Amino acid sequence: MEFSYTEESQAGKEGLFVNKVLGFTGLAVLFTGLIGWVYGRMMLHFFPNTETPGTLSEEGIMVLLVILVIAMLSSLLVSIFATAAAWKQRKTPVVWYCAYILLQGLFFGSVVALGIEPYAVGLSLGITAVAFLICFGIGYLSKGRVKGARLALMIIGVGLLVNFLVFGIWYILVPATWYIAYPLISFIFFIVAALYIIIDANNVKNRIQDGYELTNGLALTCAFTLYTDFMYLFWKILRIVLIIAGKSKK
Repeated sequence: MEFSYTEESQAGKEGLFVNKVLGFTGLAVLFTGLIGWVYGRMMLHFFPNTETPGTLSEEGIMVLLVILVIAMLSSLLVSIFATAAAWKQRKTPVVWYCAYILLQGLFFGSVVALGIEPYAVGLSLGITAVAFLICFGIGYLSKGRVKGARLALMIIGVGLLVNFLVFGIWYILVPATWYIAYPLISFIFFIVAALYIIIDANNVKNRIQDGYELTNGLALTCAFTLYTDFMYLFWKILRIVLIIAGKSKK
């Protein structure tokens, strides 16, 4: 009975740790949206287009594009170097995590300021969340460390699944604007996104099994890597959804 209790207790700790990782990831996405909304509204307030209410002036668009490019490049550098430094130095990347959320918020704010339809953003977030959870589940529930042919099959399968989610919805809604070139090209981006998520999710499980102390700091570090994966996938899906929306209006 004592052995069984210990086993259940350890399983409970592992489950709580995974929930913390996903919770921190979800909070980061939430704060990204809030920062983006505030920033987008501020841009519309300070640089209004007097001729067309609710849109940016030419000056505002220029300022927005400059900030957008800076945020995009900075977030890319942070995601690459901060993640590597965090695991190498075994320090929680709190400052880098906050900086990345802020940069992604500025990036997201451009979506608000440019007047992109809310339904497109909502649909993209929904598809991203489903695809992310599927990838995370595959990586976390896989036995051992995923690599080689097994990893290749996984990411191809998930890439096909995400492609089906995105382009299947497109074909159902507006079949007349559907082109075979779009899913073929985007399939590559989805494979890359699936690769990152599956590997990082698998690493979360392996760190538990390797005996790491399941602290909040470790959960935050794991969440940081998964959050960067989530946002990469989201931007790719949003881009495709916007293409679909643009085609459907023609």
